[in-house]
Amino acid sequence: DFKGSKEKAERLAAILNALGADVEAREVGGKWGVRLYTDPITAIRRKEWLEAVKSLVEALRERGVIDEEKRERLLRELEAGPNVIEIAGVELSVVLEKKTTKRGESSRMMIWYRPRSAEALDRAVKALKDAGFEEGLHFTAKRPEKDKQGLIYLKLPAGLWRLVELEKQGVDWAERAIDRLKEIARARGFYDLLEEYLRPAEEAETLDPKKVVAE
Repeated sequence: DFKGSKEKAERLAAILNALGADVEAREVGGKWGVRLYTDPITAIRRKEWLEAVKSLVEALRERGVIDEEKRERLLRELEAGPNVIEIAGVELSVVLEKKTTKRGESSRMMIWYRPRSAEALDRAVKALKDAGFEEGLHFTAKRPEKDKQGLIYLKLPAGLWRLVELEKQGVDWAERAIDRLKEIARARGFYDLLEEYLRPAEEAETLDPKKVVAE
């Protein structure tokens, strides 16, 4: 995160976007800032930027800010590049979320889109619905509230089952989305988890996601 004056925040956002990221300056709690998630960081493929980020990761490891597992994951994501797929014209980020509980560590895949405005959210919802995705069954949409950004996330596995169904119907963008999803999963080390979602849908003769328990 960067926090400072509006002028500096907008200047930083402009520089990062010129390099290939997709960020914006936002006012949160009376302060202006720019928040960089992993996907806009990896979207910048300039050699000097990648080397600088790698050096930052190594410095954080040396100072004990991050552990070795975190270091390896960040470097792997940096090498893999953008973790974005396009579904019905909507660009969604693909991430692996890990949680540690008393029962041990668990992982789950998440596919989401963070719109910058309510209008952008509405456009994305319409595009998904036009492609046959049902809100509440295949995806969930949360409208922006005050300082909270809006969010659309694909419900798993039902959302992926709909995507596979469209691929079987010969929809080009659905085929490209699944191919890209597999590339991302392989590069980031969670292909086995993705296969758990996709294989039943790909092998089924007919798809009825209403019978599938969604997360």
